[in-house]
Amino acid sequence: MDDKELIGMFLRREETAVAEAERTYGGLCLKVAENILGDKQFAQECVNDALLRMWETIPPNEPLNMAGYALRLTRNIALNRYSELRAMKRGGRAC
Repeated sequence: MDDKELIGMFLRREETAVAEAERTYGGLCLKVAENILGDKQFAQECVNDALLRMWETIPPNEPLNMAGYALRLTRNIALNRYSELRAMKRGGRAC
């Protein structure tokens, strides 16, 4: 499935769009999150959060490159999670 079809599914609010996005970009997003976090479980949670964020933000956003959009969301969520896990006040370790 190409990006235009997938974006169209999100715009029409078809629930299968999330599953199709996960099938198409889930593995790539998981790898990015795993590289940042070093933990598969946390990485999968980030991918799930990114899929939810896609559902919430398309529309009004209409990304030109769906892979880039999915990866950007995943990366930002993973970096935020990394910061939370490493926060000194929460007993994390210093980076």
